[in-house]
Amino acid sequence: MSLDANQSILLVDDDDLFRTSTERALSTVGYRCLVASDVQEAWELIEAESPSVVISDIRIEGNMDLEFVRGAARSSAEPSIILVTGYPTVETAVEAVGLRIVGYLVKPFEMEELVRLVDEGISARSRTQSIQAVLSHIRRVEHDLARLTSGPGEAGSESSAIRGGIGGAGSAAAPSCHPPAVQEQLERLTRREREIVACLEEGYRLSTIGAKLHISANTVRRHLKNIFLKLEVRSQAALLEKLKPWKQ
Repeated sequence: MSLDANQSILLVDDDDLFRTSTERALSTVGYRCLVASDVQEAWELIEAESPSVVISDIRIEGNMDLEFVRGAARSSAEPSIILVTGYPTVETAVEAVGLRIVGYLVKPFEMEELVRLVDEGISARSRTQSIQAVLSHIRRVEHDLARLTSGPGEAGSESSAIRGGIGGAGSAAAPSCHPPAVQEQLERLTRREREIVACLEEGYRLSTIGAKLHISANTVRRHLKNIFLKLEVRSQAALLEKLKPWKQ
């Protein structure tokens, strides 16, 4: 099973020989493999690449009590976890059962077994994201139905708020606080993109925005790329600078 352009595997291990040979083997069968020799480097890659699967050695500094893989599993990337170790113990095996992992391998192991677990991890993550997308759609439908079944005065008021505010977060229509050129660009945004911009202006982080809007962090990032294109900026900081209130 090969990965699409939006998926990657992160291998975290401080053993240079194991890391190099495993990366080469995974790349050979078609995976886009990222590597990190320590936890700090791994976190930077998780933040930047949102890997689908994290393969991590248990006995690596920063993960002796499984703190790294616990945090990785709960990160906005929500990767599947595969644990590897050269020093198996009953304690670590029992501890691993409590984590959201798809495999626990003892070095040395057959590469075919690792590939099988990676495929399982990718499928498991895809299923989770699909379920989240369905739930998000159901919530949007419920919201729209509630809006349609409310009184005409209430529906009209909400429509005015959506037109007046960037993300429909305001309680009433308000005159634009942006230069005409910026306002014109904002009007090209979809409703979801306006909601994300409104959350950014309120200071929310991407992972929090995802939870607030009931979508995955990856979906937020995809919307953000479109927002950057439509508002002609290259970063989140530049976007917020562009959206500062305009004094006429």
